[in-house]
Formats: sequence, C-alpha cells, structure tokens
Amino acid sequence: MRPFRRPRPAGSTARFVFASDEGRRSVRRESLLRLVFLGLLCVSFVLLGDRFAYQGTLTETRSEAQNAMDKVRSRMERVVNGDVQRVRGLIAFVRANPDIDQQTFSQIAEYIMADGSGTFRNIALARSLVISHTYPLEENRSTLGARYRDLAAQWPAVARTIEENVISIAGPLTLLQGGTALIARFPIFLDTTPHPQDLWGIGSLVIDFERFLVASNIDTLSTQYAIRLTGRNGAGASGEVFYETGGPLEDPVHGEVVLPDGRWAIEVAPLKGWPTTSRYLGLIVAGAVVLFLIGLVMITINVRFESKLLANAESLERLRAEAVRARRQAEEANRAKTMFLANMSHELRTPLNAIIGFTEVMSNGIFGPLENQKYRGYLGDILHSSQHLLALLDDILDVARIEVGDVNLDESDVEPREIVGSTLRLVRGRARERNHRLTTDVPDALPRLRVDPRLIRQVLVNLLGNAIRYTPEGGRIALSAALQSDGSFTFTIADNGPGIPESKRAQVMEPFVQLKESQAVAGEGAGLGLPIAQRLVEAHGGMLQIRPPGEIGTEVSMVLPASRVLDPGTAPPAEAGG
Repeated sequence: MRPFRRPRPAGSTARFVFASDEGRRSVRRESLLRLVFLGLLCVSFVLLGDRFAYQGTLTETRSEAQNAMDKVRSRMERVVNGDVQRVRGLIAFVRANPDIDQQTFSQIAEYIMADGSGTFRNIALARSLVISHTYPLEENRSTLGARYRDLAAQWPAVARTIEENVISIAGPLTLLQGGTALIARFPIFLDTTPHPQDLWGIGSLVIDFERFLVASNIDTLSTQYAIRLTGRNGAGASGEVFYETGGPLEDPVHGEVVLPDGRWAIEVAPLKGWPTTSRYLGLIVAGAVVLFLIGLVMITINVRFESKLLANAESLERLRAEAVRARRQAEEANRAKTMFLANMSHELRTPLNAIIGFTEVMSNGIFGPLENQKYRGYLGDILHSSQHLLALLDDILDVARIEVGDVNLDESDVEPREIVGSTLRLVRGRARERNHRLTTDVPDALPRLRVDPRLIRQVLVNLLGNAIRYTPEGGRIALSAALQSDGSFTFTIADNGPGIPESKRAQVMEPFVQLKESQAVAGEGAGLGLPIAQRLVEAHGGMLQIRPPGEIGTEVSMVLPASRVLDPGTAPPAEAGG
C-alpha cells in the first residue's frame, strides 16, 4: 500500500510573486493619481494666489519708487533755491554799492559760500557784461575780462535773463575754467524799473554739478533705480536729457524739479525692472509646499501594508547579499595582502640582501683589491642605492603589517636617556653630512617608560630623519624629553626648516605623501616616515602632534599616555607645550 502524500501546490510560488507584483502596480497607480491631483491643486493655489497679490505688489513698488524720487527731487529744489536765495543778498548789496571792489566782494562771497550747501564752485559779477569780480579769485582768475557777448554758448541765456529780468538757471554746461556746472544768473539794474541804460551787469552763481548731485543724495537713489533728468537750461520734459544712469527706463515714475525759472523732468525706474510676480510669492509657495507635504503624508499613509512588507523583504535580501559580497571581498583582499607580503619578503628582500652583501665584499676587497678606482665608486653607488631601496621596502612592509594589525609590542622598562642615546647613534652621521647642529635636552631625573624600545626608537629615527632631510643645510635640530603636568610623557623634535603648512598637516600623515619644498630632498624617502611613526605611537596609546614653533620650522611631539610612565613622582613635572 502506497503512503498518502498531500499534493504540493506547484503554482503557489508563482501566484505569490504575481500577486505581489500586481499589488505593487496597484499601489503605484493609486499613489500616482493622488500625487498628480495634489500637484495640480498646489500649482493652481500658487498661480491664483500670486495673481491676486501681484497688483498690490506692483502698486507698493511704484509707490516706493515715487517716494524715493520725491525725496531726491525735493532735495534738489532745496539746494538750488537755498543757494539762489543766499546770493540775492549779494545782488542787493551791489545795487546799493555799484562801485564794489574785489576785496569787499570776496569777503561777502566767502561768507555766502561758507554758509551754503557746499555745492558752490564760484560767485562772479560781470559789470557791463564783462566778468569783473570773481571768488575764489586764484582758481578763477582766467575768467576775468571775459565778455558774455563773445561767449556764443552762454549769450542767449544771458540775453534772456536781462530782457525778462528773471533769475535763470542754465546748464549743466562746460565752464571756461573746466568742469561741469549749473549757472544761476541774476540781472542787476540800478533802478527798480529795468531799463537798458540802468543795467549794471549780471551776477552769476556757479554750482558744481557733481557736488550738487551728491548733495541731492542722487547717488543713494541710483543704487536701486535707473534715473534720467531732462530739461537742460530748465526746458522741462521737452528739453534735452542731461543726466542718465542705470540703463534704459521701463515705464518710469515721473516728477518735476521746480527751478527759479524753469523745470527739470525726473524719471525713475528700478534697476532690476518692475516686479513680475508678487512679493508674497515666497509665502504662497511655502503654503503650497506645506499643503503638498500634508497631502504627501496622507498618500504615504495609504500605501498598503503588503507593499511595505515586500519592500522590506527585498531590502533585507539586498542588504544580506551586499554583506556577503563585502565579506568575501574583504577576505579576498586580506588573503591578497598576506600573499603580497610573503612574496615581497622573499622575492625582493632576499636578492637585495645578496646584492648588499656581495657589494660590501667587493668594496672591502676581501678576495683581492679592485685595480680601477671607478669600479670602487660604482660599487659605492650600488651599495648606497641598494641600502636605500631596502629601507624603503622595510617601510612599505611595516605599513602593510600595521594596517593588518600585525604589531606586537615587546614591552620593557627603559630609561628615556637610553632611547635617545641609541637613536642619536643612528642619525648623528646623517646630521653631520648636512652640517646640522643636533642638540638634546633630556634631564637625568625623568621617569622610566613601559614601552617597546625598538618601536619608540624607530619613531624617533623617522622623525629625526625627516627633520634632517627637510631642514636646509647648516640648520638646527633639537630633541627633548619631558614629563607633562597631566602625567603624560613627550619626546619633541624641533627644527628651523621650511615647516609644514597647517592645511597639509593631515595630508602628511597619509602613506606615500611628501611635501618637497626644495630640489635638495627630491627622490629621498617614500613618504612613509610620519605615517609609520604615527601608527607605532598609536599602538602605545599615544599620538603625534605637529605644530609650528614660530614663524619658521616644525615641532613634532610624540605624546605617550600617563599609563606608560612608571614612576612619575621621581621627576618634576613640566608644563605641557601649547
């Protein structure tokens, strides 16, 4: 009798996949429709809101422009009319004293100019229409004797002033003595009834045009608005444009500057043009964004639970696959690094050691002398290059071992002076070759340290090697050791070399990075001294600090934690360096 087996639903997996796909498609369709409707609603809100608010914004902007223009216009009128009124007193004095001399005239004119708006350039009298008095005299002496009838550009305005017996404002125009100015002219008749035979002459007030603009605060207005002044010689809007700044004016606001005898038209428009949208558009858009976000939250809440469940399951599966792939890649990279270290040690160090050994044998003439001295020089170069290459290879291997955590500390109790002494024996020859002055400051009473002496010595050798290499020939290098007030212990190497810029101090701690400030160090080292030193110090729980001691040079400190100091009570603490 055959055992009973429950039939397996062969298509259950396929149906589940189909149902989940259909559910996701349904959720997408519903979410998309709601999102489109919400977007249309928000866009309509922005457009309608901006349309209703725009007219108010435009009206406010034009009103602001009108007010700013009116302030400048009013200021112009006050400056011109105020200056004219001050000169009226001088004209009255001339009528009463037709034989006024230059000294009296200068005294009165000096008082008027000191009390004025600061726009005066000069004041002049033209007796019988020939310039006879002027102030300041020295600056305008060249105008004395000029006949208005001979000045074709100015005579028509002068003739009209005399004929109509009115104060006229001419300009802006170019002066005989140079510059641009407004000229206010005053007819002077000795009798109250103007008759040609009673004409004494005319008085003139020259207002420097640039100072006038500054006094009118037009420069402040021009920072936001384009400005145009029309009506040279007081001709009004139908006259000539005599001042324009800021480019073309689009639909400007208008005004008039009322002069003693005439008008100027002033027009103003924003430099950036009139607004094309409401100034409240930002608030309207913000409201629409808030509305959209609220709707988006509501749409998100309505997403089906099954869709979330499927998304979470897919996400978990993807993360699991990525984690497995990352773990495999890390394992492969670790294996590759291990193989690289093994191959590097065997394939490179072994032949290098053989080259160094045979070269030393030949250089020392163990099996007989070399007859040709050039061969001896070549062997010396080979030996030096091989030893340099072996040192670089050792550094690379050290970095590789440190990165994989293959750093074992062979700790023992050691005196700081012993470490410094053995270090100096290794580097003093290199320092002597570059004529460096190498000094030490290691007090006798310093406490012992619990460290790996070989690794600490390697750190000091690397730091001193960098100082020797990068300090110009004949430099100063100092090695000191001190117990700090917080219980930590520091070895400090300071030199007077070119220093390390603050922006590159983190960069030099990366492997294979070199900052070569001169050709003298080109080709030396591989940029591994500081990275190796930093990692070896970190293996002891300490750190490296780099800071400039002054305007030049570099100071590198190896800071060992207090836990590495065995008996700090036997040494006087020193203040930590800043």
